[in-house]
Amino acid sequence: MTTTQKTTIIGAATLLVVAGITYLNGQATDTILSLVANNNKIAKGQNFLVKVDLTTNKNANGADVFVTFDPTFLELQDQFIKGNFQYPLIATTTNSVSFSALGDNINGTLRTLYFKSLKTGTTTIHIVASPNTTTDSNVADQNGNDVLDATKDLDLTIVAPSGK
Repeated sequence: MTTTQKTTIIGAATLLVVAGITYLNGQATDTILSLVANNNKIAKGQNFLVKVDLTTNKNANGADVFVTFDPTFLELQDQFIKGNFQYPLIATTTNSVSFSALGDNINGTLRTLYFKSLKTGTTTIHIVASPNTTTDSNVADQNGNDVLDATKDLDLTIVAPSGK
């Protein structure tokens, strides 16, 4: 392979990453857990929603989701179940929330988290996941295999309220 060909391949791969398309080991990701908000810029003291979304083209029958956040910036107010899933486990601390979703072919919004912003600055809400680990976020197929390929955290900027 020539230097020009290598440069073209690296450039194309960089473009795909910049465009937000996640690839692992040269293949398109099939199963992604994402944190999604309507706006990444939040006023201090504002309540806002964060969706926990599962996107998959696999037959996912279960998910364990473990989310962490900085309690000096955010306070979890509530959470709402979305869809026809069973949720046998719900655990919260001052800086985390975890839950399970069970069902046939689960996909879409698994849960909506309701936060309050506490102070100005930048912070990130994380989905905790590591390959080959069962004590964090996982998505299981009908055979119990972990099929989670990628996660997408949520970066937030908390600003002073308007007029203050």
